Amino acid sequence: MLKLKNVLLKAGSKQSELAKALNLSQATVAQIVNHGEWPKSLDQADLQARIREFLVAAGADAVDVSTAFEEADPADLASVLEAKVS
Repeated sequence: MLKLKNVLLKAGSKQSELAKALNLSQATVAQIVNHGEWPKSLDQADLQARIREFLVAAGADAVDVSTAFEEADPADLASVLEAKVS
């Protein structure tokens, strides 16, 4: 799972919103977010740039945006989810 999932949660954005902004299916975005699997038919660097633009527009922290495509630590997701609940 990529840190992108945590960045979306922190920014209050949904994967479905990202999918719509990128003109991709929700399943494609889920493959990117949950498994780090990029569509072979699209340029990965261009897609990452478009995702960064979406995150910045959503108000995501600059540091979070810069690390969004790194592998996430499952403990990080748990802490984000706990913060959202409380």
